[in-house]
Amino acid sequence: MRSGLKSIISHQFVANYLDYFSLFDFKSPYIGFLEGISRCNYWNLFFDEGLTFGYCLDSKTEKFLYKGKEISFYTVINCMYGRVQLPVINYLKERFNAAHIDSVTEAGPVLYLSEKTCSEQTKSILRRTDISINKHKSTGIAVMAHHDCAGNPSDKQTQINQLKDAIIFLAGRYTNVEISGLWVDSNWSVTEL
Repeated sequence: MRSGLKSIISHQFVANYLDYFSLFDFKSPYIGFLEGISRCNYWNLFFDEGLTFGYCLDSKTEKFLYKGKEISFYTVINCMYGRVQLPVINYLKERFNAAHIDSVTEAGPVLYLSEKTCSEQTKSILRRTDISINKHKSTGIAVMAHHDCAGNPSDKQTQINQLKDAIIFLAGRYTNVEISGLWVDSNWSVTEL
């Protein structure tokens, strides 16, 4: 099937699937997934190159689940520079066990977030971050700076200081989520402050 194809399945499909495979001594790779969502009232499966991924809305908790675990979002205020995008996203997915990363991009974001005034860039960053926190229920925010930033051509120590100020600024606004700072070096390795 083509990547991104969606299918909604019913309770009856899950019941029939589980009953059918209970007749055999082996387990289908989908059995654990389907057992994990059997208490859900909505399913959405994604087929991607022969693999099935899905999430469901738990009827008791009203939280989205993936493989029986709550789906988590994490927010990153990232530089627009393409070479830093994937290293930062991969780091956050692994570090915070996040299923999805909401990216708010700006050229040299710590330059604006560390200012004492609220520029148009800062307002834009905050509007987009608000959506991630309030609508996607993101569990935390990472803000980053990186080596050789064209949008903020300051030296490393200046950017680290701006990053620390940005963390303080964001922590004052978003008091219910964790705020972290990331530095991406010349080898595209991510280090948390």
